[in-house]
Amino acid sequence: MARLLQSLGSKINFKKNDLVIDNKKQSKSFASYGLVKTMRAGILVLGPLLAKFGNAKVSLPGGCAIGTRPVDIHLDALSKLGVKYKIIQGYVHATAPKGLIGSKIKFSVAPTDIFICPLSLFAPKTSSFCITKL
Repeated sequence: MARLLQSLGSKINFKKNDLVIDNKKQSKSFASYGLVKTMRAGILVLGPLLAKFGNAKVSLPGGCAIGTRPVDIHLDALSKLGVKYKIIQGYVHATAPKGLIGSKIKFSVAPTDIFICPLSLFAPKTSSFCITKL
């Protein structure tokens, strides 16, 4: 994940037992297959990139020892926040034309990680946000 964040422009420093991530100069919204293919968590950069830049291009994750990584729940959740996306040649091309919008969402399997990361960037701009696990 550190390499993926560095490829997006984040500055990564390890200090003793701490990982320090500086995103002040982060300027890229593209996560390549080469970095995401073996990572279960690669799709998790999609939400924060959309919150920060309004658009993102992220590779679909590859498989791992456990198997393939479906992302339909993540994409459905982001759609409920106003995200438009297309999957083209193994990449999710996503935009938030009106920015991310607050929403009340109920589902049985919660991809809460896809919400929490971008929420930290857009929560001050929205009046309503609720995640409920059934």
